[in-house]
Amino acid sequence: MKIIFVIMTISIIYNIMQAMVRIRLKSELKYAGSRLLNLDTELTQRIRQVNDMGVSNRNLEHILQMERRDNAEHVDNRKGLIADLRAESKKLQAELDNRKKLAGIKFTAWIPHLGWERTEFKLGLGRCGLVVEALGWKEETGRYVLTQWCETGERKEFIYMKDEVKGRIEIQYNSLKGNTL
Repeated sequence: MKIIFVIMTISIIYNIMQAMVRIRLKSELKYAGSRLLNLDTELTQRIRQVNDMGVSNRNLEHILQMERRDNAEHVDNRKGLIADLRAESKKLQAELDNRKKLAGIKFTAWIPHLGWERTEFKLGLGRCGLVVEALGWKEETGRYVLTQWCETGERKEFIYMKDEVKGRIEIQYNSLKGNTL
């Protein structure tokens, strides 16, 4: 009977150990399942972050491309503006050079109430009592425009229609060497 008692005791101990191992395995399995769920959630979050970063990266690349295109357009516009400014500068310099060189102009013009009169514009003291420092002359469609700049800063424009001018127009130029303007 002692043998049966020993066998039964061993069987009980074996069953208890199995139950303890099962409990421990269940606990470890539960912990592993929980950890696996946490890792799966974390992995899903990381995948979303990577996807969001990919979208953000594509957005940033698109914005960068737009900025580069806008910058290129800006540079092209600037180059065009610089070319226009250079052309305008040359035109103004030519006009300034002409103004510095123009010393006098004579022609016959129709003056209301007086008829045809010989007209003269020149540097220095004019008929109006002002000192003329510079003269400008432009031929436009249908008219001539003469501009006087006086030492007081005053500027006068005289406009003659082409049919009001008769005969030769005599224009006198100074050399730039002796001209102080």
